[in-house]
Amino acid sequence: MEFVLQLLLILAGTKIAGDLAVRVGQPAVLGKLL
Repeated sequence: MEFVLQLLLILAGTKIAGDLAVRVGQPAVLGKLL
């Protein structure tokens, strides 16, 4: 169960980072890589 929670947190963080990168004019992939 802990593994699933960690995986969900990583996926959510990736989505948020991608959205933030797009807002500042960068490609979404750049934010997802960070």
